[in-house]
Amino acid sequence: KDELRSGATGRLGEDSCNQALRPNAVQLLNVDIIEAWGYLLKTLVYTAVAPLAALVLLALLVARLRLAGLLGTLYIFPVLISTWFIQMFNVASWRKYQKHQDVRLGRLSELIMHIRPIKALAWEKVFNKRISEAREVELGANFACVVSSGCTQANLHSIPWFSTAITLGMVTLLHGAVEARHVFVVQRITMSMLSLLHVMAFGLQ
Repeated sequence: KDELRSGATGRLGEDSCNQALRPNAVQLLNVDIIEAWGYLLKTLVYTAVAPLAALVLLALLVARLRLAGLLGTLYIFPVLISTWFIQMFNVASWRKYQKHQDVRLGRLSELIMHIRPIKALAWEKVFNKRISEAREVELGANFACVVSSGCTQANLHSIPWFSTAITLGMVTLLHGAVEARHVFVVQRITMSMLSLLHVMAFGLQ
């Protein structure tokens, strides 16, 4: 009886342990799938709507300030073109970073799995050198990715300030003076455009 009782207790313990290790289907559906896809769809919708809203704001700026507003908005196009190329470089750097990270982790796993023969043959320095080389390339790609991300943010941040300066400068040249209503219109529109550009940059990333 004691053996049967202990065997049943052991099986119950194994069953409870296996049940605890199994993934919770409800949690997977609610958190890992539904919320992730909902967040992705929301980001895609925002990214798609943001350029349209930016075009509406540009049309309002041109309608309010005419030629001065049009000349001020021309700064946006070279910035967006350069941002596109920077973003492509960022994606390439990120892929390179992920590739060399996989290489480094593979070499590290190889070292851990065969640690006894490696120590027996005194090959620790050789494997450490291989891992360090992969790590150096990985850090270089990561650095390029971070720098290009910073350049993208700086590039987009320059749009409202330089557009405002160019627009108000053209208002001064064309109309002789800058009125408070001109500053208010330009400042509100450019700040709204900056928020939209943040949405687009986040969607692209």
